[in-house]
Amino acid sequence: MSLPAGTLNESWEERIDAEDSILWTCRDPKVRRVLRLISRRPILVKQKAAGIPKEYRAARLSTWDESKSNPYTSSIVRAYVQQPSHSLFLTGPVGTGKTWAMCCIGNELLGRGRVVKFIGVTDLLMRIRHSFASESGSELQVLEPFFDAEFLLLDELGDVCLDRDRKASDFAASRLLLLLDKRFQTGKPTLLTSNQDLQGFTEWVGDERVSSRIRGTCGAEGIIELEGRDLRFDAVPQESGVE
Repeated sequence: MSLPAGTLNESWEERIDAEDSILWTCRDPKVRRVLRLISRRPILVKQKAAGIPKEYRAARLSTWDESKSNPYTSSIVRAYVQQPSHSLFLTGPVGTGKTWAMCCIGNELLGRGRVVKFIGVTDLLMRIRHSFASESGSELQVLEPFFDAEFLLLDELGDVCLDRDRKASDFAASRLLLLLDKRFQTGKPTLLTSNQDLQGFTEWVGDERVSSRIRGTCGAEGIIELEGRDLRFDAVPQESGVE
């Protein structure tokens, strides 16, 4: 969506109101104008509401570039979008396209009118911890939107393994188990990504229950390891003469 003609030289700030309209507010105090526009790209409004990060909003099957992805990734995405009934666990080394694939699924589902919610594990756990010191919120209020979402995209489960504090790992495991159990009981699919496979995650956290719940919700066909080159490395220009 673009601003009306004649406003290109003015500085505008974008936000979305409660009715999912896009508001443009001019930062210049001399102008003092607010434009309320209905988005011509409803998918953008949905992506923002879902929490899809800006860098992954372009992840769509219609623009998928096989030369910039690892083998079989697009077929995994296409198969899930056709039958989005089960949970999915994407694992593999850094840069193999796990988050891109998961967000592509999320974007395709949003385009089909489904309700999606995206959050990183680290961000989720931080929000829960902050709720303990807040008088206006609670842990349940933080978790409820993720309990209720039709499809939950949970990014970087393996980040839990980066915390050297055993109490922190126990805290993470207990909250993840609560979230996964709640969604399992209501039959709502959860899509997860992780640099750690389930065995590595279990060994670090020291609690088999989270991995067991993931296996139970995903099934054997829903646990997929992405292989191939580091796509992030491909995007970095290489100096001449460096081998």
